[in-house]
Amino acid sequence: MCVSACPTHALALENVNEKGSTTAVLIHDRTICEGTARCIELCPEGAISRGDTLSLAEMKRVEVARVQTAKCRKCQSLFEDDGEDLCPTCRRVEQDPFGSWLPPGFERK
Repeated sequence: MCVSACPTHALALENVNEKGSTTAVLIHDRTICEGTARCIELCPEGAISRGDTLSLAEMKRVEVARVQTAKCRKCQSLFEDDGEDLCPTCRRVEQDPFGSWLPPGFERK
């Protein structure tokens, strides 16, 4: 969500193959960031925050977060590797194929 929110495309989510597994890496390109903070407002994981003013030497591409991923055997989407072969959405559908539900975190309280 934060990658999509960035108006200058200063954030990128790159999939890297490492030793037979895939890792999702969130990259921040400080050279093109305009500091609108849309990514900070919309980051569901709280992985991004505003820091101090950067020196010229710090104006570069940096890794913000790294997560090992797995490919869902049903929908083929990448998800955080939790040892299962189905992503959380496909697991939920498999458990309740005719149910109506919202993604985790969106349920009414």
